[in-house]
Amino acid sequence: MKQRSTAALSVGLFLLVMGGTVQSAQEKQTLEARVQQLEFQTSADTATIESLLLDVQTLQAQQAKVHSYLVAQAEQAELMAKTLDESEAEGFTKGINFHSRELLIAGWRAQIATQRANVPGMEKKPGAAEKAGRARR
Repeated sequence: MKQRSTAALSVGLFLLVMGGTVQSAQEKQTLEARVQQLEFQTSADTATIESLLLDVQTLQAQQAKVHSYLVAQAEQAELMAKTLDESEAEGFTKGINFHSRELLIAGWRAQIATQRANVPGMEKKPGAAEKAGRARR
C-alpha cells in the first residue's frame, strides 16, 4: 500500500512538473511572439512618425512662403492707400464726372482694406485708419 501511494505520488508529481514545463514553454513562445509583434509595431510607428515630421516640415515651409506673400501684399496695399490719398489731394476727384472717380477710389480703398486686414504676424499701424469718403462734395 505504501508502495502504491509512493508510486501514485511520484506519478502525480511527475505530471505536475511536466505540465508546468509545457506551460512554461508555451508561455515563453507566447511572450517571444508578443515581443516580436511589439518590435514590428515600434518599427512601423517610427516610420509613420518620420513621415509625419517630413509633412510638418513641408507645411512649415509653405506657411512661411504664404506668410511672406501676405505681408508683401499688405505692405503694397499700404503704399496704394498713400498713392490714392496723394491723387485725391492733387484733385483727381475734381472736375467732370468726379462721382465716377470717387467710386473708383472707394473701390480701391475697399480692396486694399481687405488686403491689409488680419495679416498674420503684421501689427496694425496706428495711422492706418480708413479715410474713405473724405472728398465727398
